[in-house]
Amino acid sequence: HAMYGTPTYRSWSSMLTRCTNPANHKFADYGGRGIAVHEAWKSFEGFYADMGERPAGTTLGRKDNDGDYEPGNCRWESAKQQGRNKRNTASFEHDGITATIPEHCERLGLSPSTVRSRIYTHGWPIERALKASA
Repeated sequence: HAMYGTPTYRSWSSMLTRCTNPANHKFADYGGRGIAVHEAWKSFEGFYADMGERPAGTTLGRKDNDGDYEPGNCRWESAKQQGRNKRNTASFEHDGITATIPEHCERLGLSPSTVRSRIYTHGWPIERALKASA
């Protein structure tokens, strides 16, 4: 396939290793907690057929962090998407929308650091923290 060493190949190789190799430093967070790799994706060609080439500025991400690496659950994500799609990223409901603090702030035109301070330092409830003039 002549793609050894490309960003796409490195993403595939990293995915496979962290899910299948107990010696990998990230195995506990992936294979160790049951995250598997789609059978066809155990070969680079199968992975490439479904995912295509990795666009610049992206990495491999899963829509459902508890789901496997498989078609329908994987996409190429920006660093911003990756940061918001982590197991330890809290989501809150506000105005009927469940989202992370940065997502709410982006929608409402607020500073995430201000809102985090209001919640975690001052103990404000989420509804109050997400008001512009709180």
